[in-house]
Amino acid sequence: MICFHIVEYFIEERNFPLQNGLMSSFPYILQSAVGCLGGFISDEAIKKGLVTPIFARKLCNMLGCLGSITGLVISSVAGCDITVQIASFGITMTAGGLWYCSYMITYLDISPEYA
Repeated sequence: MICFHIVEYFIEERNFPLQNGLMSSFPYILQSAVGCLGGFISDEAIKKGLVTPIFARKLCNMLGCLGSITGLVISSVAGCDITVQIASFGITMTAGGLWYCSYMITYLDISPEYA
């Protein structure tokens, strides 16, 4: 839900006009980059035999959830400082990228011959 309403939140709740497209797209860019990078690192660790696929998925899921919680807590105590708000939502959505690289691959893990 955060990723769909972040612009509305900044405009309506924080009274910050997002006229700069980079500021409003910053969390989405980070989420995409970390999702791809996390998936690549996770796959390489599995290929080299450093971790099992289940451990890699659980680790990415745990880091994604803990990062999202951290970003939301920072956002709730940040007050009206828009720089901290954008950074905290960046942390939240960046961690969401780690969550995607663990969650979206489970379909392939469950039934690889049909994926």
